[in-house]
Amino acid sequence: MFSVMAFMFLVFFGIALILCYMMRVSGQRHEILRGELLKMQDALRTLEALLSARAKDRPDRVNESPLAMPETGALRKTGVFDPELDLHFDSAADKH
Repeated sequence: MFSVMAFMFLVFFGIALILCYMMRVSGQRHEILRGELLKMQDALRTLEALLSARAKDRPDRVNESPLAMPETGALRKTGVFDPELDLHFDSAADKH
C-alpha cells in the first residue's frame, strides 16, 4: 500500500516538475518574441518615415496604370505582333 502511494506521489511530482519547466521555457520564449515584436515595430516605424519622406518628393502615381503612356493615357505597344503566337479556339479551324 505504501509503495502505491509513493509511486503516485512520484508521478504527481514528476508531472508538476514537467509543467513548471514548460511554463519557464514558455516565459522565456514569450520574452524573446516580445523583444522581436518591439524590433519589428521599430523597423516598421522607420520604414513608414522613409516612405512618407519619399512620397513628399514624388507625385502620387498609385491610381495610374503601369501600361498607360503618361502623355496620352493610351496603352503602350511592346514588341512586334507575332501571328504564330496568336491563339484561336475555333472549331472550324481545327477541322483542316
